[in-house]
Amino acid sequence: MESINKLIRHWFEEYTQDYAEGSDRKNIILKIEHSKRVAADIVKICIALQLSDEDIRLAEITGILHDIGRFEQYRIYGTFSDVRSVDHAQSGVNILKQEEVLHELSVDQRELILKAIQFHNYLNLPENESERVLFFSRLLRDADKLDIFKVLTEYYAVRDQERNEMLELDLPEKGEISEYVYEAVLNKRQVDYRKIKNLNDFKLLQAGWVYGLNFVPSLRLFKERGYLVRIKSALPDDKRLGKIYKMIDSYLDQKLNDGTGSS
Repeated sequence: MESINKLIRHWFEEYTQDYAEGSDRKNIILKIEHSKRVAADIVKICIALQLSDEDIRLAEITGILHDIGRFEQYRIYGTFSDVRSVDHAQSGVNILKQEEVLHELSVDQRELILKAIQFHNYLNLPENESERVLFFSRLLRDADKLDIFKVLTEYYAVRDQERNEMLELDLPEKGEISEYVYEAVLNKRQVDYRKIKNLNDFKLLQAGWVYGLNFVPSLRLFKERGYLVRIKSALPDDKRLGKIYKMIDSYLDQKLNDGTGSS
């Protein structure tokens, strides 16, 4: 498995290099580095869960390849917004099949990886899949969210000096947090991206992602890295938000203290 992972990483480097040599390198490099960190984080989660070496290698492949559809998406449409272009996950699956990137793996392994990638941006995971596919999908979704927290919270801290509209999904800068997003996060419901109205909505829904983290090691990394504190500092002074912050802090403490949920 280790040699296969090296081959796949080599293919990833060669495939993305062509895009990185284009005129807008900044956002391409951002996605390349994101993919590498997701692969690293998914390995950390797997090790904490004491998975087998083979499963760790399979999970690592999903991490490095999960956003492979982003590069062609950005080249054609000039955006990372799926709503304004194409489903980048499905596009990535199509590219991996066309390029036969996973041909060294067994049929079952290929199917597992492709489904995890296909499902990583679903609002909800399909219920009619095997538990193994769903398990790897949850691993990938956690690792992906953890690095998106990193990318976005670091961006918010320097946003006034260096704007990057691609990280804002073309959302308007100003506007109060909508009641829909507030109520959804308050009640631990996932937010439909199609219903967010402005950048503050987008920031608040990110705070709510903590409820979508599936594994205790993921929650631990979220807290250790201070992502909630960073999101707080990026949001406006809205009295309603104090209740949400307290709920999230309490949720994290409970999950980490008693190890509830997936461990």
